[in-house]
Amino acid sequence: MDIPMQRPTAVITGSAGGIGNELALLMLKRGYDVVGVDRAPDSKVPARHENWTGLELDLNDAAAPAQIAKSIGSRKIDILVNNAGSVSDGSIYEIDDVAWNAMIANNLSIHWRVIKELLPHLRKPGASIVNVASVNAINGSAYRTGYAAAKGGLVSLTKSLARQLGPEGIRVNAVAPGAIATSIKRINGNTQENAVLGRTGRAVEVANAIYFFGSSDSSYITGQVLAVDGGRFA
Repeated sequence: MDIPMQRPTAVITGSAGGIGNELALLMLKRGYDVVGVDRAPDSKVPARHENWTGLELDLNDAAAPAQIAKSIGSRKIDILVNNAGSVSDGSIYEIDDVAWNAMIANNLSIHWRVIKELLPHLRKPGASIVNVASVNAINGSAYRTGYAAAKGGLVSLTKSLARQLGPEGIRVNAVAPGAIATSIKRINGNTQENAVLGRTGRAVEVANAIYFFGSSDSSYITGQVLAVDGGRFA
């Protein structure tokens, strides 16, 4: 008797946004079971898609990561994408402790908690973690101090976990978007004039980069940060 093969499983946080939505659609098309997590309903993924599970959760809720794990059940996660985040403008003269703590929480701490909770559910060997950072993490930002610092921390977390989890066969990489046409386009503080390609990027172009890091095509790549910025910092 033939035993049906289990579909690979992907977990995507921030799945209701432009990049998250495009990635979810791409992974469903490629044959994945997808668990999408966001505070808002997903706008493009059909709610009744047989391979889609949408969870409306606030990742700042300490119980949220355990709820994701519960939805996974006995399945193993092949790709975990930490895409959730938020932005707040302000130089060091303008942001206060509340804004600073929110940036660290929304762009770094929530990802740490999700990874820590879901680590036992990751396929070993073979799983891939992809963190969505920003070009601001690499080059800084004079007017998004807290955001750039938090995303910089996410890059450091990426590299540290790549070293720690590599012996278990788990790869950890990050993508760093530049100016991308999404509902939170201003998140990176760039304009299309800054890109040598002369245009704003599309969310699907970032999704393709994330998918590459999650696929076997990047099986010998870990601890890396890929800028998807149209050559702004070439």
